[in-house]
Amino acid sequence: MTSLDTEYFVALHKQAHDLHKKLSMAFDDHHDSPDIDRWYSACEKAYARIVRRTNLAMHYFRKEEERHNAVLNNDFNKLLDAFSSQHYKHNSL
Repeated sequence: MTSLDTEYFVALHKQAHDLHKKLSMAFDDHHDSPDIDRWYSACEKAYARIVRRTNLAMHYFRKEEERHNAVLNNDFNKLLDAFSSQHYKHNSL
């Protein structure tokens, strides 16, 4: 995961958190307004979109991390094999 990926994920998470906070405060302040149900519904939909994007980003980043770890493990195993091979050659001389 690159730092740009991390920044994107953090920004999405913050956006979802801020929207949820504003939504709660607005509902507390205006719960008796005639348009509150429609406004609240629109905000809930926007919040749900942000949460979905955050979850998709997390899924993508997890897959990327798994792929990156697999590459690192493969590289490590190759190094280990090479080291073992060299060690065996050295000890058999």
